[in-house]
Amino acid sequence: MARDDLRPPLDPDLRLDDLETVDGDALVARADLAGVRISGVDLADRDLTGIHLSEVALQEVRAEGASLRSAVISESTIERLDAPVLDAARSRWRTVVISDSRLGSLAAVESDLDVVRFERCRIGFANLRGAALTDVALVDCTIDELDVSGATISRLAMPGSSIRTLSIRDATLAHVDLSEAELDDVDDIASLRGATLSSDQLFALRGRVAAALGIRLVD
Repeated sequence: MARDDLRPPLDPDLRLDDLETVDGDALVARADLAGVRISGVDLADRDLTGIHLSEVALQEVRAEGASLRSAVISESTIERLDAPVLDAARSRWRTVVISDSRLGSLAAVESDLDVVRFERCRIGFANLRGAALTDVALVDCTIDELDVSGATISRLAMPGSSIRTLSIRDATLAHVDLSEAELDDVDDIASLRGATLSSDQLFALRGRVAAALGIRLVD
């Protein structure tokens, strides 16, 4: 059962109307785009370092090997993104919805995610080491490995999501609700301080808990 003082993440309130449709060629490194819609574009190996996107709708985008390092994306939606490998290290995301997307490897080390919602996404490996996550929701997502080691996390929820491995060592947590997720394994039980789990999750992780406390379990 969730604690009475548990605060859920804020929901992105996006209304993207009257967007201008532009060609995918506008997406280049350090571009500054606002109020546009871009659909059906292949950004394979495209250098988008330092790009600024505001009030932008991206749809049906393939981005294998694309670089979003140091990108700034705000008040935008991304639908049906297909990226076997995506480098978004030290990027900033504010009020963004990412939906129905497939990401093989997402590298967002030391990135800043503020009011970001992932919906129905399939992610192989999400590397968010040292990131700052505030008001982030993973809704009906499947993630093989989520690495938030050393991250600072406030108001995170994962309703309906499946996380095979959660790497959380040395993370700082506040208002983190894992109780509605399917969670197979956690690398460091002690680093879950500040998180909310269900009794079923705690039972499934009993081996990890016992090892952390130096307890020997016998049947």
